[in-house]
Amino acid sequence: MHPTDRNRLRRLRILQQLQHAYPNPIGGPLLLELLLEDPDLQPDMHVVLRSLIWLEDNDLADVQVLDGSDVSEPVTVARISRWGHDFLQGTLSDIPGIYHPTDLLGGP
Repeated sequence: MHPTDRNRLRRLRILQQLQHAYPNPIGGPLLLELLLEDPDLQPDMHVVLRSLIWLEDNDLADVQVLDGSDVSEPVTVARISRWGHDFLQGTLSDIPGIYHPTDLLGGP
């Protein structure tokens, strides 16, 4: 799989996981664990965090870093945004950098 396609698919898969967990946020470590089930995505924590930033920059997810007395070390968590829901419903047009859900009807 070409790296550009891998990035587009990884972003879509993360967004789908965020939708599945809604309204709860998901932490980066759990997202990584879920993505490891698909070896084609070649995930590591760095690319998961980069993907979360990309999703937030495109208004598809809300991302926060939790640090404080509640956690032993900072952890990044994300929740799907309204635009993210709309995108996965197919009501938004294509966004460069992420597969549109309809792109995968015939397979990546």
